[in-house]
Amino acid sequence: MNAIKPQSRSKVTRRGTRAFIVLAALMGLVGIGIVAMGLLGAGSTPSYVPAPAIEKPFSPTEPDTFTGPTALPAQDKPMGSMELSVPSVGLRISIVDGGLDAQGRMILPEPDQSAFYTGAAPIGSSTGSTVVAGHVNHEDASPAPMGQLTKIEKGAPIFITDSSGKVHRYKAVEATLYGKHALPSSFFRTDGDPQLVLLTCGGAIGPLDGVVNFLDNAAVVAVPWP
Repeated sequence: MNAIKPQSRSKVTRRGTRAFIVLAALMGLVGIGIVAMGLLGAGSTPSYVPAPAIEKPFSPTEPDTFTGPTALPAQDKPMGSMELSVPSVGLRISIVDGGLDAQGRMILPEPDQSAFYTGAAPIGSSTGSTVVAGHVNHEDASPAPMGQLTKIEKGAPIFITDSSGKVHRYKAVEATLYGKHALPSSFFRTDGDPQLVLLTCGGAIGPLDGVVNFLDNAAVVAVPWP
């Protein structure tokens, strides 16, 4: 796929003595998040709130560590269409289509929703990589639902529904931090073995492409689990 263009502008809003730089687009391939910047007063050095790190990164070659239930909790409200659920970390979030704007940037919803990248494989596809991305936090630096991904364990079940409401189950096989411009092209392929890729921001904050942004992406890769 063509590289998704970086955002060239940031939106700054002020609430009292705090300012927030909102970066709601893909940086390079994917880079999303809300950078919270506390201003302590005129002339002071801004202090930025980093994204949570992946607590226990893992690779496909490592053994599973998750030992909890592998089915959807019976007590939970049934999933509707276009939803993502990772019960082991308390993540449940609705999904909307995330296309590109005129500048080639992915259109993301508010932090309480996630976006399915329509340029990759469809949800539940038997081939290719399905991509769902979302903000790691809110403007006040409190965690957004997708921020819970940093707690995931190897082998944890992930559930996602398509537009018809059909539930597709996956197993987490990789959790890694990647640099904004270092996401593998395999994350966005439309052929090959099926996989689900969940993306949010991660790591430290610094200058990137002329703006202040999270420098990394937290990526969770999962494979179908019939």
